[in-house]
Amino acid sequence: MNTLVANIRQLVTPTGAEPVRGERMGALAVRENVHLLVRGDRVVGVSESRPSDGIDAVIDAAGGVVIPGLIDPFLWAYDPVSSGAISDRRVAAAFSEIVRHGTTAVEVRTPAVLGWHRVEEILASAELAARQSCVRLAACFLGAPPAESSRSSDDRISSLIGETIPGIQRHRLASCCAALCGEGGYNRKEAKAILRAAHGAGLGVKVQASGPSGDAVLLAAELEATTLDHLTRGSRAELARLKQADVLPVLLPGDPYLPDLPWADARGMLDAGLPIALGSAANAAGAGILSMATVLSLAVRTMGLGLAEALTAVTLNAAAALGLAHQLGTLEPGKQADLLILDLDDYRQISDFVVGLPVRGVVVGGRVVCGT
Repeated sequence: MNTLVANIRQLVTPTGAEPVRGERMGALAVRENVHLLVRGDRVVGVSESRPSDGIDAVIDAAGGVVIPGLIDPFLWAYDPVSSGAISDRRVAAAFSEIVRHGTTAVEVRTPAVLGWHRVEEILASAELAARQSCVRLAACFLGAPPAESSRSSDDRISSLIGETIPGIQRHRLASCCAALCGEGGYNRKEAKAILRAAHGAGLGVKVQASGPSGDAVLLAAELEATTLDHLTRGSRAELARLKQADVLPVLLPGDPYLPDLPWADARGMLDAGLPIALGSAANAAGAGILSMATVLSLAVRTMGLGLAEALTAVTLNAAAALGLAHQLGTLEPGKQADLLILDLDDYRQISDFVVGLPVRGVVVGGRVVCGT
C-alpha cells in the first residue's frame, strides 16, 4: 500500500542510523513544502511535487510541521507503592496519554528483584497496552536490591544470576538488563557480575547511575554498555571514558521535579563529544511526566540544550538507546514511517509548548493511530 503524507509545510528530521554526538546533534534536515511517500510501513522518499499515480491513501498534513515520532527510552512499568504490577486499566490510560502527546516508541523498565514470574506479569500488561495504542515497545529489567530485605547481597545476586536472568532470557521477556550502580544500588563489583551474566545470556547491558556517578561511569565504560542512564555530570576524564567506549548517556529532565535532584550537565556532555538521549522516567501508574514533548521543552529550558539538539535526543538518539536507530528516529528512506503532524507554522515553535504540544496527528508504520 502506498500512502502519501501530503501538504507538509516543513519536514524536519535528524539523519543517519547511528547516534549523533556533540555539536552534530544540532544539525537537522529541514525541507519545506514537500510530500512524504510511504510504502507499506516504511518511508520511500520526499517529493516537492505531489505524486498522483499509485497512491492508495492520503494523510493531509494541512500545512503543518512533520517530525519523527518521539521515543521514550525510560518508562517505569512498575508501581512502587504496591511493589508490583499496575492494573491493565491504568497502564492502558498511560499509553493512551503518551501517544496523544506524540510518543510512538517506548522502553519500559521493571525491577528484576521481583523474580521473572512477576516481571512477566508486569510486562504482559504493558504489551497489551502497547498493542491497543499502537506504540512500539521494548523491555528492560533492572537489577537493583530491594529497599528492605533480610537476604544478604550475595544471596540476592546469586538468585538474580541463577534464576531471574535465565528465566527472563528463556521466556524472551526483555531485550536488555540494566544494573543500578551507586547509592541504594549495587557496588561496581556486584553490578558488574549481574551485567556479565546478562550479557552471557544474550541480553544487552545498561547501567543506571544512582548518586555520585563515578563507579557507574567506570562500569559503563568497562562493559561498553549501550547506555548510562540518569547520569547528571562527570569529570572530563569520566566523560572521555564514555566517549571512547561509545556509551550513550540517557538524561532525565523530569526527575528533579520529584525528589530534590540536580539538573544534568547536558552542555558539558555535548562539549565532551558525547551523544545524549532524553527519557521521561515517568511511571505507567500515572506519576511523572508522560509527555516526551514536555521532556524536550524542559531540556531546552533547564539543561541548556538547543531545540535541534533536544529534538535529536528524543528521536534518533533515543532510538539508539533502544538499539533501533537503524529502524526508527528519522524520516529517511527505509526507516519506519513513525511521525507526528504538528499544527505549527515553524518547527522552531516546538519548545515554546511546555505542556500541550499541538499534535494534529500521530502516524505509526504509515497508519494514523491518533488525530487527523
